[in-house]
This record gives sequence, structure tokens and C-alpha cells, in this order.
Amino acid sequence: METANDELIAKMIQPSKPLALRAPVRLLQTAVPLGIIADWLFYDKPLGISLLLFVGLVVGGLWWNGRSEAIDPAKRNLWLLIPLFFFASMAMLRTNSTLTTLNVLAVLCLLAYLAFFYAAGRVENMNLLGYALLPVRVFGRSLALSSPVIRPTVQEIRVNGNGRRRLLPLLRGLLLALPVLLVFTMLLSSADLIFADYVEELFSLDIFNHVAEWLWRGFLILAVSVLLAGGLALALTRLADDEEQSLLERGLATLPSHFSIGFIETSTILVLVNMLFA
Repeated sequence: METANDELIAKMIQPSKPLALRAPVRLLQTAVPLGIIADWLFYDKPLGISLLLFVGLVVGGLWWNGRSEAIDPAKRNLWLLIPLFFFASMAMLRTNSTLTTLNVLAVLCLLAYLAFFYAAGRVENMNLLGYALLPVRVFGRSLALSSPVIRPTVQEIRVNGNGRRRLLPLLRGLLLALPVLLVFTMLLSSADLIFADYVEELFSLDIFNHVAEWLWRGFLILAVSVLLAGGLALALTRLADDEEQSLLERGLATLPSHFSIGFIETSTILVLVNMLFA
């Protein structure tokens, strides 16, 4: 028993292995544009066809990366696309806020199921508890797998140095052009009243009122991009022999057989619920 526990602890604390992907950088190149598109479609805008469009882009990005990595989707699990696009399209109706919220939650859960069962496993092999816990598991594993996706990109930038070599001349050019731009701006402002109004609006303090909003939107774009990069990595790297049950499910399965919810417990719950709404 102690040996099994030691092996489990060692497996949990061992460092993460590199992703078995040809080009993990491509996942980040897909996730970042999707994050920007998500901000453009959803931030401070009512839901409509935007949810269906975004779901289509996510599924298309997953298929494109899978094709680039020579990873075929498990055809037995592709039926998940039917309810996924159905609930995404139902958000266009906007009958009431509660129904729209339920549609969005259904889309998020189905995206989690699709990511988990895209290349391996069977949806029908899970129990009821597994279905309830799977979105949380996918969220956690997506965050964990985002690091192996981002790390190769950072290493490639450091090794190649192309970004730094291109950025430094651009910054030097901007610094050299700044005094010239200031002089010509002052001259044109004194000669043209319309141009002067444009300059005054540009440098007015109203622009600083939106800085907090821009920072918040940038954070949301970053969070969505990281989550999507990890989700794409999960969908393309999960193997057929991976454990489909979580630690909680396996722990509950080892409980004694007499620990169960029977007729009396179920009846008690139903009676209390009926008394609550009576």
C-alpha cells in the first residue's frame, strides 16, 4: 500500500514532459488570434451569431492543428459537434437571460468534452460523476498544458533573436522621428485650426479614462489565449491509454459497497425538497 502511494506521489511531482507535437508554437499562433476575436465578438456586446461563429473558429482551429500534426479525430466522438453547434445557434434566439446562460454553459461543457475526447477515448465510458467533473478537469489540465505550449515559443524567440533585431531599429527610428514630429505638429496646429482641434482631442485627458478598460481587455485576451492554447494541446496529446477517471472518481469507486445511497436516503432528500417548495 505504501509503495502504491509513493508511486502516486512521485508521479504527481515529477516535472512535466515536453509535448509530443511537431510544432507546439502553432497552437499559440492559433490561440492568440482566437483570443483577440473573442474580445471583438463578445466584449460588451449581446450574444447572437457571434457564439456560433466563435465555436466554428475554435473547431476549425482544432481540426487545422490536428491535420498539421497528423492527428485524426476519433470519429466515434464526433457526434459531440451536433449538440455543440445546436446550443451555440440557440444563443441567437435570446428569448431570456436564463435560457441564454444555460446555452452558453452547455457550449462550454461540450467544448470541454470535445477537447477531452477529440483524439482518444469514448464518451459513453464515463459515469454521471465523470460527466459533471470533466469540464473542471479540462480547465485545470488546459492551464497546466499551456506552459509547455508557451515555453517553446519563448525559447525560439531567444534562440533566433529575430524579434529583438527587428524591434531595436524600429524603436531607434521612432525616437529619432519624435522631435521632428513634434515640431511639425506645432507648426501645423498654429496654421490649421481643424488640425489643432484634432491634436487637442488626441492629447486630451479623456484618453486616459479608457486605460483601465484596455488593460482589463488585454488581460481577458491573454487569459482566453492561454486557456485555448492548453485546450488545443490537451485535445491533440491525450492518448488512448490515459486514465479517463479522475482521482475523485477512482477514490469513490474504492469505497465499501455498503456505502451507497439507497431508497431511504433518496426518499429523505425528495421529502425535504418537497417541504421546501410547499
